[in-house]
Amino acid sequence: MYKTVWAKYLPIIRIVLKRALTAEQILALNKSEESGTEEGAAKANSIVEKISKEEEGYDKDFHNAQEEFARKNKMKLIENTVQKELKNSN
Repeated sequence: MYKTVWAKYLPIIRIVLKRALTAEQILALNKSEESGTEEGAAKANSIVEKISKEEEGYDKDFHNAQEEFARKNKMKLIENTVQKELKNSN
């Protein structure tokens, strides 16, 4: 059961944590009658997909800002292997 709960909420928690860098975020976890059902899972997946799509724009803007900062300061960007490992752990 716990594995199912984490699989459902971990992507949302990651997004909330990422957004918390710029503003305060609140994540309310409420048990509803549809939790644990296919309908509830589909609803959660829909929310995750919507937020993930929105985050793509933020990620691109952040990456562009990093490149601009590196260029202005004559620095070289290197790949973040920890981020890659986290992404592959999903």
